[in-house]
Amino acid sequence: LTTFDAPDAADACVRRERSNTPLQALTMMNDPVFVEAAQALALRAVKEVPERGVARVPRLFHLCLAREPLADELAQLKRFYREQMARVKAEGETSFQVLGRTSAEIPKEQRAEAATYVALARVLMNLDEFINRP
Repeated sequence: LTTFDAPDAADACVRRERSNTPLQALTMMNDPVFVEAAQALALRAVKEVPERGVARVPRLFHLCLAREPLADELAQLKRFYREQMARVKAEGETSFQVLGRTSAEIPKEQRAEAATYVALARVLMNLDEFINRP
């Protein structure tokens, strides 16, 4: 909690101070809790939206930020999705390791897409808007 500026229990704190440090980004990208959260978000998007491909991007965005993406945000996320999908396909089976325990719940033909959505969820979870809700 210190990484995210949690107040000391001995002191009164009316409002959380906002900061942005490399440790926060590293924790959000690599801590097992956040990796599993990204896996769960990806799995949820795959299960909730029957259309494949970039059609699931708005749902994942809404799950993370509780709002619809702006047009430019959506365009950037779709571009990132396509780049990551190409990377996942190029790496083959090794790229499915990012799915962790959720891989058992994902049909084999959808694993590349799910791995791509894990990467997308990790990006969304690192946005300031996700970490510091207004």
